[in-house]
Amino acid sequence: MENMGIGAHIARYRKAAGLTQEELGQAVGVSTQAVSRWECGGAPDVALLPSIADRLGVSIDALFGREVSGGDMKGALADWLGGLPQERRLDGLCRLVWYACRSLTGHGEDRKLVPDQYLDRCAIPMEDCADSVLLKTVVETEQGLSLGIGAEDLSFMLLFPEPKGGYQQFLAADEGYRQLFAALAMPGAVTMLRYLYSRESRGYTAAALAKALGLPAEQAAQALEAMEKLHLLTRQEIVLDTGETPVWMIREQGALVPFLYLAQLLMEKGDGFQMHWHTRRRPLLVWEEKEDSHEPAL
Repeated sequence: MENMGIGAHIARYRKAAGLTQEELGQAVGVSTQAVSRWECGGAPDVALLPSIADRLGVSIDALFGREVSGGDMKGALADWLGGLPQERRLDGLCRLVWYACRSLTGHGEDRKLVPDQYLDRCAIPMEDCADSVLLKTVVETEQGLSLGIGAEDLSFMLLFPEPKGGYQQFLAADEGYRQLFAALAMPGAVTMLRYLYSRESRGYTAAALAKALGLPAEQAAQALEAMEKLHLLTRQEIVLDTGETPVWMIREQGALVPFLYLAQLLMEKGDGFQMHWHTRRRPLLVWEEKEDSHEPAL
């Protein structure tokens, strides 16, 4: 069978079920026009897929053509993403991954124990406290782990399949982490990072940053040099009439925002979970002894 988009499969199963576009729309809470747009080449929000599949009496795999086109999930996924507006594609993919992570929790009765929809808000108030706690999705199995949040106001999903030989082989040495956190602990360091990442990519002198943020110039320069040594920032020399002057710029590596999100989760005062599925028996890391040393190491 030729590769069909998800809208074409919805139309085929809808007709086979004897439903009109209006009836399907009413069943899943959308307008007739929305169903028509899907069937004309669009794609529904991923959050609607379970309801659509249930009403049509098929699996979500079938909506993607997996059961009728030899399992070409790559093509089906490309068709589905292509049917979403450009501005919704990354969020749509994140939602799809969140729903897919539910499949890691087992089958049958086990599946009834896990949530099946996005939250309206990512945080809930803590009891007897003015603070709130983020509701996380965590799945830990023998094959690895996933971590994320599935909510309308904040969503992300991280997947960590366990590599052969374990995670620890790809971690930095302890001294590297000590240097990183020591640099970030310097007065003004995190503030300057957040400021630089909130501006267009350009070079800033230490004096310019110190003035913009109300920091002592010497303090700003020391923190910038420490972060540059760790490759958190890049440094270039520009030539002025007074001589060469260093300027610092961000590194477009895409790691800072995820790092800050994960640091926030790590510092949570309470444990909040929308979904927490733990079937792993082994520890996440392996503890090894350094050769010729009494110091333990990862």
